[in-house]
Amino acid sequence: MKTILISALFLFFFTGIFAQYPIEKYPAIKYDTVNIKHGEDKRAEGFTGIARYKDYEIKFLGSQLSDSSNILLYHKGRVIKKIKLEVDIANIFLTSPIFIADIDGNGLLDFKIDMPNDGSGNAANYETKIYLFNKGSNRFDAFSFYDLFSNLERDIDHDGSYEIIGQVYHRYRGHAYYVFDLYSYRKGKLSNVSSKFSYPIAVQYLWEPTYIKTNKIPTKVLKKLSAKNPTYLTWYK
Repeated sequence: MKTILISALFLFFFTGIFAQYPIEKYPAIKYDTVNIKHGEDKRAEGFTGIARYKDYEIKFLGSQLSDSSNILLYHKGRVIKKIKLEVDIANIFLTSPIFIADIDGNGLLDFKIDMPNDGSGNAANYETKIYLFNKGSNRFDAFSFYDLFSNLERDIDHDGSYEIIGQVYHRYRGHAYYVFDLYSYRKGKLSNVSSKFSYPIAVQYLWEPTYIKTNKIPTKVLKKLSAKNPTYLTWYK
């Protein structure tokens, strides 16, 4: 009995360290990162966060008097993109670093911001994910959505453009699952490309994720769970 218990504990510990989701077998994007310097802006009666990368600067503005915050993208001191988010200042202080890489394979640097949720329980696992895609000539497309965890983008078909991973929580017949969708940003559009790669897939969640693709949810049900757009997808002009 003692030997069985030790073996079970070892298997649990080993799995916890080395387990990975099926999507993680594909090449992950490699980001440069820059930390956000946080501080108080008394003139604005709020708080700021500033991150600088080469000729770019990203500034976060939030106020105790408002439930919304602003993100400003500068290039050489000039504002080139403004994003207004319905999040409070607490989220700004949880945010760092900024991620920089060529996500869509057009040879230009894009920005990604993961803004954690300050909730409790499963809500604490959700984040507001913000993408700024560089179209050239300092023009950026920007959008955000609400999703689980900070998943790295993956180049599934090795074409140089990284697929964006959507991960959401679903219950099916009394059990909990994480459902994974795949999205691709191309030329100003975000498209669900799950079917191209035999997705979506589901991973059962017991006391922790099993990390194994489950067959307990029929394919036709999974297709219905697949989301055309990520949760609360918002575009910023």
